[in-house]
Amino acid sequence: MTQFDAVFFNRGLEAIGWTLLHFVWQGTLAAALYGILKVILRRAAARVRYGAACLTLLVLSVMPVLTLSGNFPLPWHRVPVVGGHHPQSEAELFHFPALASHEGIDSPVPEDTTHSTQSPALGWKVQLENVCAPALPWLVWLWLGGVLLLLVRLGGGWWITRRLLRTGLQPITAEWRDRLTDLKTRMGVTQAVALYESLTVESPTVIGWLRPVILLPTAALTGLSTSQLEAILAHELAHIRRWDYAVNWLQTLAETLLFYHPAVWWISHDIRTEREYCCDDIAVQATGNPIVFARGLTNLEQFRQTGSPTRLLLAANGGPFMKRIERLLLPRPAAASLTRFSLASSLVCLTFMLLLLGAALRPAVTLNAAAQEAAKKRARSVAVGFVALPIRNAAIPTSADGEQTARMLIEELKANRIPAIGYVQGSRVAADPESMTRQLRWWRDAGLELGLGSYSHKWFFGTPYEEYEADVVKNEDVVRPLLAERGQVIRHYSYPFLNTGPDMATKERFEKFLKQRGYALSPFTIDNDDWFFAKTYDEARAKGDTETMQKVKAEYVPYMRRMFEFYEQYSQELLGQEVPQVLLLTPSRLNADAMGELLGMLRERGYRFVSLDQATSDPAYATRDTYTGKTGISWLQRWGMSQGWQWREEPHPGGYMEQFNYHQGAGNLKAKK
Repeated sequence: MTQFDAVFFNRGLEAIGWTLLHFVWQGTLAAALYGILKVILRRAAARVRYGAACLTLLVLSVMPVLTLSGNFPLPWHRVPVVGGHHPQSEAELFHFPALASHEGIDSPVPEDTTHSTQSPALGWKVQLENVCAPALPWLVWLWLGGVLLLLVRLGGGWWITRRLLRTGLQPITAEWRDRLTDLKTRMGVTQAVALYESLTVESPTVIGWLRPVILLPTAALTGLSTSQLEAILAHELAHIRRWDYAVNWLQTLAETLLFYHPAVWWISHDIRTEREYCCDDIAVQATGNPIVFARGLTNLEQFRQTGSPTRLLLAANGGPFMKRIERLLLPRPAAASLTRFSLASSLVCLTFMLLLLGAALRPAVTLNAAAQEAAKKRARSVAVGFVALPIRNAAIPTSADGEQTARMLIEELKANRIPAIGYVQGSRVAADPESMTRQLRWWRDAGLELGLGSYSHKWFFGTPYEEYEADVVKNEDVVRPLLAERGQVIRHYSYPFLNTGPDMATKERFEKFLKQRGYALSPFTIDNDDWFFAKTYDEARAKGDTETMQKVKAEYVPYMRRMFEFYEQYSQELLGQEVPQVLLLTPSRLNADAMGELLGMLRERGYRFVSLDQATSDPAYATRDTYTGKTGISWLQRWGMSQGWQWREEPHPGGYMEQFNYHQGAGNLKAKK
């Protein structure tokens, strides 16, 4: 299954599941409005009640379509950017808990009780959402099973009706053909209608709507008087004139897809009942004698009792028999026109139905803004990677300073239970083997993973392929023995500078080499300029310039917040979801000093910290990446550019750091604009 297929399938299951659940309350409200409308219209003409029931069933049928379309942004969905503003997509308002299914080290999101906008109702709504979310796939499969069973039933009904047209048919007499033509003319039926005697049907039946056929049971032809049979034929022609066969097909389809809601069956039953009343009224109007018609119906029912009743799913007949007879024989006032009150009440009910349709477009909006944000937060996770280990500060290139920074950083990661991975640059070990190897062992023994970079941290774009590959092999000789001491192996590789080479052929060749050696590629979605902050911070630290250090640190976490906001929105627009992020950092003193604040910011945004394997297990990470070039960039930007998007400029450092003009050079996508 491709990434597109996986994302579409998983999100499709979840979106359908939420649509089915939302239809429970939508259908209940629509049924309640219909019940009120039914009381208001109880003395109206049958055709008015029939129209109200059909309209309600139409509303019920449209609701799931609107809900699904309004809450299922497809993987290729892109939100336009107008004037620098990124509007929210529907999926941003809709909770897709599948993203939160990766197991890892939980980092609880602290509740802000000071500025909370959470309503009292939010708690149970969120709890209900959490309970329902894991069951959604099962719910969808159960629903599909029910639909398939009803489709089989529907297919069986269709097969029976087709069989009725092929077996047991006898031509009708010329007299009845003439009477049928006369009735058609009087009733305004324009379609060509075929009339046959049938040895298999037990009651008059209409089949088809483009070329309708009326089947009369033999008992009707032999046991009913001419006037009675003519009234029965008028009733069947009324079905044809009203296109009831086609409407019944659509009605049956709605029952099949929405079978689990009782309101659908209740309203559908009313439609069939009112349909028969409508045709009874038309038949009486055409023949002018309700008593004759009532006797004809009674005689037909007596004929039916002599055999086993058979109900045809697709035949447009079969209302409650005794009620039909009462309507025909008992005196009843003519259907009065709607009073002003009844008309106003009906309009109110219809207005509420339209509003209900509007609500079906965005059912997730029933949760308030705090609930929407909480839903997004529950879905967020991030893996953290550091390049390049071991630590050696260029501004303070001493073993003691590197080791102190390493201890500080490792302690922060352990205290916050961050399953980080660090990528080794072997040339640093060669510069000070004892101290640098000690750092790497501290990292490894703290339960943090060691990954592979290139030995000299080479820039792939400007390095011949053979030289670059040899540099990676050389680095294996540094990393592999350290991992073997604990029975571990190299599992992950990270491109230095995130640069994947000068062209696709070179990139594919190298990634095939990695695969042969059993290494997984590390794709970083949150690329950033923390290295630039760290460089400025260390230079100030070397000079004892604490004022500059404070300015750099004060701007660092807000800058990282902007980077996360940027790539969260980018992911939403590109993939229709926020993917589990992979954050790239440098193992610097700045990150050691600011790690608590950085992790706190991420927790406030709802992130929990997972391993690289858990983050990249999301199907989004199988998206094809065809980008190559001088500049190493985020994998989210790579996926976007591979689909034809233009490079989107990232947030730049602000405050004190804004004075520095970095990322210079022609062809550098990150050159400051």
